[in-house]
Amino acid sequence: MDLEYSYQSYLASKKYIDDLSLNQRVLGALSVELNARNTGRPFKTIEIGAGVGTMIERLLEMDLMPSGEYDAFDISRKNMEEAKKRIIAFAKKHHYAIEHLAPYELFLKKGSFSMTLKLHDQDAIQIIKSQEKSESIDLVIAQAVLDLLNVDEALPSIFAILKPGGLLYSSINFDGVTYFGPTIDDEFDSFIEEQYHQTMFDSKTGRNLLSRFMDSQGEILSVGSSDWVIYPPALGYDADTSYFLHYIINTVYEALMGRPSVDKHKLESWIRKRHEQVDSDKLLYVAHQFDYLVKRV
Repeated sequence: MDLEYSYQSYLASKKYIDDLSLNQRVLGALSVELNARNTGRPFKTIEIGAGVGTMIERLLEMDLMPSGEYDAFDISRKNMEEAKKRIIAFAKKHHYAIEHLAPYELFLKKGSFSMTLKLHDQDAIQIIKSQEKSESIDLVIAQAVLDLLNVDEALPSIFAILKPGGLLYSSINFDGVTYFGPTIDDEFDSFIEEQYHQTMFDSKTGRNLLSRFMDSQGEILSVGSSDWVIYPPALGYDADTSYFLHYIINTVYEALMGRPSVDKHKLESWIRKRHEQVDSDKLLYVAHQFDYLVKRV
């Protein structure tokens, strides 16, 4: 299948998949903590790697956020532009009053709830490092991003900006298991998985965060798996899930096509067959992941 792959379309396509996958026990713990902090004073949130704003939508849909300030960071200007469009459309659909304070700053209000949302096309970790020891943030959100970073460098900076008792909600942290089915070739399927994981900074971030949090300034309040488990429903894949799967397959191809250890022709054949399995509603896909809620002590 020939697609012109768009990262923004991929992020949008996986919102529903993430909705199904996020660990409900961890989300429940987050809800309890946020309710306890909904005291009327301005609540400050930073999101690292906010993508196209799907986490903001999700938290508003679930009515989890206390009133306050929300700073969303992503290094991609395209992502932030798409996030702005999506949030405005979401706010209109759900009857929020919207005020445009600046090109990338919105004020949302509905009933007693209000939020000042700022969208930054900047590296959140660099900004956080510049604010170290500020201890001014109530909540840091990092979805599908800590497994892309050097967490030994990032975590101390994150905890340094959190208030004592502040929260880190980190979800969809990849944990070293990728499965594509049905089997094409047992040996080559396993080889592809191994080689793909070798292209990652830390393919077992999910489990490794357990010990890193234990050694940090954080207390783990809740942890659980948030696996993507995708299989064809009776009516076949919808357009978003199909796009998501094609994008994942193409990601594997782009990661491996230049590796000397990978036979190019065998890889291209394997990739083509996986795309065909999506189109015929036969592909199975699993990625093992962890969610965490951690409190700064």
